[in-house]
Amino acid sequence: MHTIIFYYYYRMLKWIFIICLFVVLPYQKVNAKKISSRDSVCNINFFDSNKLLEFNCISNYELLLNDISKDRKYHKCRFILTDESSSKKIDLQVKTRGNFRRQKKNCNFPPLKFKFKSDNAKNTIFEGQKKIKYVTHCMDNSRMYEQKIIQEYLIYKIYNIISPYSFKVRLCKVNHIDYVKRDSIQKFGFFIENKKFLASRNGMLDFNSEDMLKDSLDRASLLTTCLFQMMVGNSDWCPERGHNVVFIKSENNSKYIPVVYDYDWAEIVGNKYYVARPSSQIFSKSHVDRPYIGFKWKKDELIKEIEYFNQIKSEIIDLIIQFPYLKASHKRKFVNYILDFYEILDDNSTVKTLVCN
Repeated sequence: MHTIIFYYYYRMLKWIFIICLFVVLPYQKVNAKKISSRDSVCNINFFDSNKLLEFNCISNYELLLNDISKDRKYHKCRFILTDESSSKKIDLQVKTRGNFRRQKKNCNFPPLKFKFKSDNAKNTIFEGQKKIKYVTHCMDNSRMYEQKIIQEYLIYKIYNIISPYSFKVRLCKVNHIDYVKRDSIQKFGFFIENKKFLASRNGMLDFNSEDMLKDSLDRASLLTTCLFQMMVGNSDWCPERGHNVVFIKSENNSKYIPVVYDYDWAEIVGNKYYVARPSSQIFSKSHVDRPYIGFKWKKDELIKEIEYFNQIKSEIIDLIIQFPYLKASHKRKFVNYILDFYEILDDNSTVKTLVCN
């Protein structure tokens, strides 16, 4: 009798196991696919290289650069990538983007957004990219704006040193060719990492928000961001309104991490179209006035963060000094602006100003 009961019990367990295989395994395959997809994103090395990327970009630029309305559309475009061994062509689409720099009165060459067709970028350095933002010179007729773009690029690279929660960038030198007018211009610019890639490589999800409560933000990351923006003199951002900031967070953490971008209004860059500084706390040291947009902090957390910034000071200065594409005169001003920031941090009055009463 016991043998019969054990036999039926064994058969029942066997069928339960088989049923579980059919139910669970598909679920496991879905999860594996998600993980594999995430890994493929993380393994994209386009933004991991500091090598200058040079290529031709061919389009109807007269049509493209005049398409700056709210209803603007994508236009045909071709990249020609040339290295020591081969030449590859990528057909894709491009449109103008941005707000301030898209207006003709401010810039005659606005920022761009490129959209890759599926499989067209396969086996090239752009493989895995779908839509990618590009920042370039503001005005065609001035080399000064190229140096400003390089400085803006360096701000992103400094942010990469300060925090992993920052957009990666790739410096380029692009030969823009108008196939209709048979005209061309070669300028520096840089690609900006897609926010989904930013979130994915940090194991997080990305969010957009026009309204964000201070208490919903990760406090340590917010403090880092505030001091970083103070370092470069950028007041063109607002975490609570989601202006020039995106948010990422892990599924297990309820706090959002702010990730800032867009530094053309930063005083360290010094674009001539800089008109007025928004109302903010002003810190002065020697010949420099810089804005501070942010909050007040507990003394211990502020001092700890200042210590961290001091630890990475030499790495930031070395990045600027060793960068080959920034002219010496601009390099000196750039370094001096950073060094003045550190003098301000070392001033006890700074701590008093930024500490909660």
